[in-house]
Amino acid sequence: MKALSRQGATKLSVSDICEASQIARGTFYRYFNSKEEVLAALGQHFEDGVAAAFAAAIQANPDPEQRGQVGLDTIIAHRAASADWENAKDFHLIMT
Repeated sequence: MKALSRQGATKLSVSDICEASQIARGTFYRYFNSKEEVLAALGQHFEDGVAAAFAAAIQANPDPEQRGQVGLDTIIAHRAASADWENAKDFHLIMT
């Protein structure tokens, strides 16, 4: 996220990711074939986190009449916890 926030998705390089993550380039390629795979994994991680946050919030307050408020509260809390994503302005362009 640090490298993505600094460089943006289009300028981000594997070297940027390795430097920010403090891993060797060989280690990167052991787990990913490209920066696009990393961006897809980050996107999936974010999506999974949002889904889990909604599931937990609904389980904690299953009242259908409160669903709108529960949803808004969850979005606000998750956004605050994920502030780094706001800095990655062009991330969504890679994911679409």
